[in-house]
This record gives sequence, C-alpha cells and structure tokens, in this order.
Amino acid sequence: MGRSIALTLAREGASVVVNYRASEESAHAIMAHIQRRGGAAIAVQADVFEADGCRKLVGAALERFHRVDICVIGPGGGWHPEPVDSLIGPYLESARLLGQRTGELHVALASSVDDPSFVPEPITPFYQRSLHQSMRNLASQALQMLRRRLRHLPDEAQEQAQRVLDSEEAILKRIRAVVALKITGTRIRCHGDYHLGQVLYTGKDFVIIDFEGEPARPLSERRIKRSPFRDVAGLLRSFHYAAYFALFARDRGGPVRPEDIATLEPWARIWYIWVSATFLKAYLDSTSGVPFLPEARDELEVMLDASLLEKAIYELGYELNNRPDWVRIPLVGILDLLSLEPTHA
Repeated sequence: MGRSIALTLAREGASVVVNYRASEESAHAIMAHIQRRGGAAIAVQADVFEADGCRKLVGAALERFHRVDICVIGPGGGWHPEPVDSLIGPYLESARLLGQRTGELHVALASSVDDPSFVPEPITPFYQRSLHQSMRNLASQALQMLRRRLRHLPDEAQEQAQRVLDSEEAILKRIRAVVALKITGTRIRCHGDYHLGQVLYTGKDFVIIDFEGEPARPLSERRIKRSPFRDVAGLLRSFHYAAYFALFARDRGGPVRPEDIATLEPWARIWYIWVSATFLKAYLDSTSGVPFLPEARDELEVMLDASLLEKAIYELGYELNNRPDWVRIPLVGILDLLSLEPTHA
C-alpha cells in the first residue's frame, strides 16, 4: 500500500501489513516508523498477482494479527476501494482531470526556447541554498508569531499549536533536506498563487485563471522561476483546506457538532488523501519525462515535501494575522506532514 495510506491507517489504530515485491528497504522503513510510534505493523514480501503470493500475505496477517479487516495493495489506474467511491464519488475524476490540466499548464509554461522570461533554468546548489534560507526565515517568523499569540488562540487550537512549537527542530530538519542532496530538474515560471479558487469548472473541464501571482508580493518576486511543485503544493493544501474547513466550521454555520469532530476527522483525512493522490498521480503521468521534474524519486519527494511544508507554514502566518479562527487547519497540516517520515530522511 502507499506510504501515506499506511501511516494514516496506523494513526487511526489499524494493524498494518506492508506488502512489497522488491523495495524491501522502503517497506521496512515504513514498518519501523509505525512501530516507533506505538503502532502494529509487519512487512511481507509477496507477489499478490499470484495465488501463492496472496495466500502468503493473508497468512502472515492472520498469524500476526489473527484477523484481516482491509487489504490495500498498490491500487493504481482508476481503481478505488468501494468505500472510497461511496465517500468521494465523482470528485475523484475531477481531481484526476485537474491534475492532468495542471501538468499540461506547466508543460506549456516550460516550452519557451527564446523568451528569457519563460525559458526554464536549472536547479542549482545556489538556488537550493536560497530556498533553504528563505524557508528557515519563513518558519522562524511564523513560529515566533505563534509563540506570542498562543494564549490568544481558540481553546481547541492551543494544544495543536503547542505541539507545532515543540516540533521546531523537526521542522528545521525537514527544511535542511532541501540542501542534503543535489536536486536535478529545472525552475519554470509558475502560476504562483495556485489553489481551488483559481480554477473554474465548466461542467466538463477546468479553466485556470488569475496568473498575476500573489498580490502581496512585489512583481519582481512573482516573476522568479521556481520549482513547479510550488503550484502542486498549493493545490494539495487547498484540498486539505476544503476537507478541514467543513470539519471545523461550526462557528460559521458548519454542520459538524464539536462532539462529532473526533469521529469524523479520519473521514476528512481519507477524503484528502485519496483526492490528493488522484490529483498527484495524474499530474505526474501528464509530466512524465519532462525535464523540469527531478530525475530520481528521492529528489522528487524532497521538493514536494519542502513545498508542502513551506505552504503550510505560510498559511500559518497568514491565518494568525488575518483569520485566527482558521489557524487549526494549517496546524493540522503541519503536524500531518511531520508525522509522515520521508524515505529520504
């Protein structure tokens, strides 16, 4: 099963069997991560496309856990477990199409060969150091602000805020990953302020609007070429906002009672994970082989993880300044990102 799904199920109390055919090191890293956090997990090598492999996997689960509740094994293509289809329905197809259109947008933005404003530029060690320093500065400012305003936050956000403050070293460690290895790929002109509010659904397709970048930033900064994962992270974080705003919006007429949040939050997380995974798979499929993506999987994970964390930290500062009642959403996002131990760490 996918790493994110395995870790999410483990956090909700499930006993997890991590199946692999060749990637033993990765499977055992996931198993060890779950076990360090008090969860139950085993790793089993089996080819589940063969009857003997299926018997081996189920047998190992029964021997260790004495039961099998759900088995998720590398779902791909357009297949999703029935509960996911029931929960999310046709929006998975919308997420897939939006991922495809986002990839096509980036291919178009990176296609220029004679306009200096749009010609892609390589990701250099200097750019990596610059990104690292800007993320450190952003995190330092946001955490200082959070520390100052902790006692003034809504009661339900204070515990999560303290956990984020206690995780400062873990945040800085994630940021250091940006300079821990050489990143291939190129920087391109991006949308720059990409979220669900910047796409219009026609009923059959999506139209992407508002290419002026973040209005609060100087025009010269908006024109800087960046990793395309900045846009990808913007959309993924927007999915997270969509799920958790509905969960936490009781003060704004939301449907969820306070006593039901703990019960419904795993469902919000499942919605977010599946929609995000569908979007990301379509994006990577539509950009396969293009030079602006990193060549190696660990490089891709570093850039995506860094972009997601940078966006969530930016959101934390924004909500503290403008909408403190919303601050729980980026707090939950940061804690979730820190709980997913990267394979490159």
